[in-house]
This record gives sequence, C-alpha cells and structure tokens, in this order.
Amino acid sequence: MQGKSPLGVSKNNWVRQPGVSLRSWSGVVCFVCVSSVMSTAQAFENVDTWEKVRSGGKLCLRDHEHYGESPPWVSKKGALAAARRKWENFTTWEYGTKWGQLRLAASKRTDCRKAGTRWVCSIVARPCRR
Repeated sequence: MQGKSPLGVSKNNWVRQPGVSLRSWSGVVCFVCVSSVMSTAQAFENVDTWEKVRSGGKLCLRDHEHYGESPPWVSKKGALAAARRKWENFTTWEYGTKWGQLRLAASKRTDCRKAGTRWVCSIVARPCRR
C-alpha cells in the first residue's frame, strides 16, 4: 500500500490538479486573508469620519444613512427579513458589529411593495451603537 492515501487513492493524483500547484493556491489564500484584514481595518476607520450624536443612551451617526433591499420574496415577512439582513450585513462590514444592529438604529424607514407576485422591501436607517 505504499504510495496510497488511507482512502486507497494514489497520493500523486489526489492532491494535484494539472496546472495548479499547492504553492499557487497558498498565495491566493494569503492574498485573500490579508485583503480581508485590511478591509476590516479600513472599515473601522471610516466610522470616525462621520459626525455623531447621543440619543437615548446610544451614539448615532448624525446625517449618514444605510440602505438595505431584499430580492423579490414570496412573502412580505420574508422580504422584510432579507432587507434587514442586507442592512445589518453591510453596516457590520463597513463599521463593525457594534454599529450593525438594526434594532439600535435611528430614523428607521421601511417600504414594502408588490413586484408581480413577489414582495420587495427596503430599509433605510442611521447606524447607532450602545
């Protein structure tokens, strides 16, 4: 069984694909990791550029709103939940988890409309944190 993996596959064939080396894949993975860390660091710096106000025990961005819109959804409830996820995911990506909670946001506005047989909802709100 020499030269075989525990699954009985030849070690020469189970790791490599023609034209793609493990070294090139490790370079891609490192680039993605470094880019992700840099984007996160830049995101946390952006929140400092916006003017903030204190309101009801929260710190809110004064004049900056974020927008989230759902794709067409079968139910209005599902479309609203999808819009909420879009708003929270983008805000979290841009400013971090402390700012990405819609329940803490100020000046929330929602709009749901029928698009044929499906629902599309959007949410606009100013990010806040505790």
